[in-house]
Amino acid sequence: MKNKIIQILSLILTLCCVGFVGCSIADEVPTGDPHTITVQQSEHGILTVDKKTARKNEKVTVTGTPNKVGYEFNCYEVNGKLYFASQPTFKMLGEDVVIVPYFGAEQYR
Repeated sequence: MKNKIIQILSLILTLCCVGFVGCSIADEVPTGDPHTITVQQSEHGILTVDKKTARKNEKVTVTGTPNKVGYEFNCYEVNGKLYFASQPTFKMLGEDVVIVPYFGAEQYR
Protein backbone atom coordinates (compact mmCIF):
# COMPACT_ATOMS: atom_id res chain seq x y z
CA MET A 1 0.00 0.00 0.00
CA LYS A 2 2.83 2.39 0.91
CA ASN A 3 4.54 1.80 -2.47
CA LYS A 4 1.26 2.46 -4.31
CA ILE A 5 0.85 5.82 -2.53
CA ILE A 6 4.46 6.77 -3.37
CA GLN A 7 3.88 5.86 -7.03
CA ILE A 8 0.70 7.96 -7.17
CA LEU A 9 2.37 10.93 -5.49
CA SER A 10 5.33 10.61 -7.83
CA LEU A 11 3.02 10.58 -10.85
CA ILE A 12 1.13 13.63 -9.58
CA LEU A 13 4.38 15.51 -8.95
CA THR A 14 5.65 14.61 -12.43
CA LEU A 15 2.45 15.79 -14.08
CA CYS A 16 2.52 19.06 -12.13
CA CYS A 17 6.13 19.72 -13.08
CA VAL A 18 5.50 18.96 -16.75
CA GLY A 19 2.48 21.25 -16.67
CA PHE A 20 4.45 24.16 -15.21
CA VAL A 21 7.39 23.69 -17.56
CA GLY A 22 5.07 23.19 -20.52
CA CYS A 23 3.31 26.48 -19.84
CA SER A 24 6.50 28.50 -19.64
CA ILE A 25 7.98 26.87 -22.72
CA ALA A 26 4.78 27.35 -24.71
CA ASP A 27 4.97 31.09 -24.03
CA GLU A 28 8.43 31.20 -25.62
CA VAL A 29 7.78 29.17 -28.78
CA PRO A 30 7.33 31.25 -31.97
CA THR A 31 3.71 30.98 -33.07
CA GLY A 32 1.37 32.17 -35.78
CA ASP A 33 2.04 33.73 -39.13
CA PRO A 34 5.10 35.91 -39.81
CA HIS A 35 4.70 39.63 -39.28
CA THR A 36 6.58 42.40 -41.10
CA ILE A 37 9.48 44.27 -39.50
CA THR A 38 9.89 47.83 -40.80
CA VAL A 39 12.90 49.94 -39.84
CA GLN A 40 12.79 53.73 -39.92
CA GLN A 41 16.22 55.07 -40.69
CA SER A 42 17.87 57.95 -38.89
CA GLU A 43 19.87 60.92 -40.06
CA HIS A 44 22.73 59.95 -37.73
CA GLY A 45 22.98 56.20 -38.24
CA ILE A 46 21.68 52.98 -39.72
CA LEU A 47 19.70 50.30 -37.91
CA THR A 48 19.74 46.78 -39.32
CA VAL A 49 17.75 43.74 -38.24
CA ASP A 50 18.58 40.09 -38.76
CA LYS A 51 15.26 39.34 -40.50
CA LYS A 52 12.48 41.08 -42.45
CA THR A 53 9.64 39.03 -40.92
CA ALA A 54 9.21 37.07 -37.70
CA ARG A 55 6.56 35.10 -35.85
CA LYS A 56 5.28 36.03 -32.39
CA ASN A 57 7.91 35.34 -29.67
CA GLU A 58 10.70 34.89 -32.24
CA LYS A 59 13.96 36.59 -31.29
CA VAL A 60 14.86 39.60 -33.45
CA THR A 61 18.35 41.11 -33.26
CA VAL A 62 19.04 44.75 -34.05
CA THR A 63 22.34 46.49 -34.75
CA GLY A 64 22.74 50.25 -34.72
CA THR A 65 25.71 51.82 -36.49
CA PRO A 66 26.32 55.58 -36.34
CA ASN A 67 27.18 57.15 -39.69
CA LYS A 68 28.57 60.38 -38.29
CA VAL A 69 31.64 60.91 -36.16
CA GLY A 70 30.73 61.82 -32.60
CA TYR A 71 27.42 59.91 -32.54
CA GLU A 72 26.44 56.65 -30.84
CA PHE A 73 23.49 54.28 -30.94
CA ASN A 74 21.48 54.97 -27.77
CA CYS A 75 18.22 53.04 -28.01
CA TYR A 76 15.41 51.91 -30.26
CA GLU A 77 11.64 51.77 -30.09
CA VAL A 78 9.44 48.85 -31.17
CA ASN A 79 5.80 49.87 -31.58
CA GLY A 80 6.19 52.35 -28.75
CA LYS A 81 8.23 50.20 -26.35
CA LEU A 82 11.73 51.52 -25.69
CA TYR A 83 14.82 49.27 -25.59
CA PHE A 84 18.34 50.43 -24.73
CA ALA A 85 21.15 49.73 -27.19
CA SER A 86 22.54 47.32 -24.59
CA GLN A 87 19.46 45.13 -25.29
CA PRO A 88 20.13 44.12 -28.91
CA THR A 89 17.27 41.61 -29.07
CA PHE A 90 13.54 41.67 -28.53
CA LYS A 91 10.72 39.15 -28.84
CA MET A 92 8.57 39.73 -31.88
CA LEU A 93 5.05 40.89 -31.17
CA GLY A 94 1.99 39.22 -32.66
CA GLU A 95 1.66 42.07 -35.17
CA ASP A 96 3.68 44.04 -37.72
CA VAL A 97 6.27 46.23 -36.02
CA VAL A 98 8.01 49.51 -36.79
CA ILE A 99 11.44 49.99 -35.24
CA VAL A 100 12.67 53.55 -34.68
CA PRO A 101 16.38 53.97 -33.83
CA TYR A 102 17.76 56.83 -31.75
CA PHE A 103 21.32 58.04 -32.16
CA GLY A 104 22.79 60.86 -30.11
CA ALA A 105 26.00 62.73 -29.48
CA GLU A 106 28.59 60.55 -27.76
CA GLN A 107 28.76 61.02 -24.03
CA TYR A 108 32.38 61.20 -22.95
CA ARG A 109 32.91 59.60 -19.59
